Amino acid sequence: MSITHRSRLIEGLLALGIALALLSAGCGKHESPTNGGTPPSVVIQSPGAGDTLSGVGFTVSGLASDEDGIAAIRLKAAGTTFATAAASPFSLYFPALLFDAGAIEITVEAEDAAGAKGSATVRANLAERTLRSIGSASEEEREPAWSPDGNTLVYTSRGVSGLRDLHTVPSAGGSPSILVSSSNDDASPHWSPAGDRIAFASNRSGNWDIWTVPAEGGAETQVTTNPFADRGPVWSPNGARLAFHSNRDGNWNLYSVAIASGAPSGEEEAYTAAATAESSATWRADGKALAFVSNQVGGSDLATVEPPDPILSLVPGANDPMVREIDPAFCPRGPFLVFADNRNAQYDIWAVDPASGRKKILASHLADDREPAWSPRGDRIAFASNRGGTYDIWILQ
Repeated sequence: MSITHRSRLIEGLLALGIALALLSAGCGKHESPTNGGTPPSVVIQSPGAGDTLSGVGFTVSGLASDEDGIAAIRLKAAGTTFATAAASPFSLYFPALLFDAGAIEITVEAEDAAGAKGSATVRANLAERTLRSIGSASEEEREPAWSPDGNTLVYTSRGVSGLRDLHTVPSAGGSPSILVSSSNDDASPHWSPAGDRIAFASNRSGNWDIWTVPAEGGAETQVTTNPFADRGPVWSPNGARLAFHSNRDGNWNLYSVAIASGAPSGEEEAYTAAATAESSATWRADGKALAFVSNQVGGSDLATVEPPDPILSLVPGANDPMVREIDPAFCPRGPFLVFADNRNAQYDIWAVDPASGRKKILASHLADDREPAWSPRGDRIAFASNRGGTYDIWILQ
């Protein structure tokens, strides 16, 4: 065999090896473009083919390339798009909690500036999700909220005095610590995105107002001083505002206040102005919208608002007039919601994709499951349940 023929044979074998490697990594089909261009190339790097994936959600990452430039990247499963990106490399959140355990096909589709499309599909397995309790079983523990690093939970604890205090506990389990304790009620804690402070509602000033406290404990700072009730504080994703609900106009509506170093730093703004009750707000991950509980159509449904527009929109899949849908919490990695509803007589935890209306029950028991909260990475959900006889904190993972 001549040197030239040997070189061509080696080149051909190398090209075949690269192609096989791309296929095993999740490089899939190319759709034939109508404009005659070359379709994008897509490689899914993680998860790998055949991987068993645990948790309520995980990241799908990889690369997409095209000579015309990438215009859009879409993460799909079961015919539904769940996440998008505009550039490569991509790292997209997949809401595994919307699917049953077992085999799953996840597709990443890339489209170039000329409209040509290419895609890759990975076949993996979703593990059975597990539940564990980190409660004390001796006190009523409710309203869990995660630290930004996912290592700690803050929650309310009602002891023999009947008053609620704020406690923290490692999310892996361990001994709780008292964060805030007073001769009044302290409730609805929420950790700042920076991790340095925790907002909460308290009636220590004679009526319910919003307060903050350093995450390691210390002097509390009063944020609102309105003579009416202000409750349910939640930090915006950028940490610049605290949203809450208040009955200062005669009805429960959503408001927010600019916040800096745990103290008010600007004017308060009204986000809704309905003649109904709007409460229990949660920010969408992009900071452009909030979901909340509304009785605008006569029941207890989930709705959204995009400030400064006060128009309410009901959440598809979470507005059944025959049941109460409450306790909404947005995923920090995408536009997905978890909430509690009582369609099965007791309250259960559900998840919904507002874009498609796809929903799934996550935790069901003859007792009540309430107040779900996503972990920062979107892989776990904490909630309060009295399935053990008294309300304790449970984690779904």
